[in-house]
Amino acid sequence: MRSTALSAYRAIHQAAEGREAKIELLEMLLDGLAASLAGIRNAELSGDSGARQSHIVRASRILVGLERALDPRFNKELTENLGALYKYFLRRLNRISSQNASNTVDELLGYTNTLRSAFLPKN
Repeated sequence: MRSTALSAYRAIHQAAEGREAKIELLEMLLDGLAASLAGIRNAELSGDSGARQSHIVRASRILVGLERALDPRFNKELTENLGALYKYFLRRLNRISSQNASNTVDELLGYTNTLRSAFLPKN
């Protein structure tokens, strides 16, 4: 009986650690996305097209990673909606890539901040 209780405690503890690790990873990815979007805006303002493109590529890679991490077994509707949102971000980044669009960057930053406040615990 005692080993069963200990095993159950360990399983709960490991699940909690797994959730914490996922939250930390999501936080890092959203922070990286926000930093890349801010980098795009700063590069546009300074006229540095190389840095601008580098930030666009980084933001795109983060979004692809977020999209691949979605698990429809968790919540199919949420997964579909987040997948559609990440695809929208990627389309907007393609637009930014072909022209200066600081309004688009501000829009994406706003959505990123909304995601952060919706999915990350308040500190």
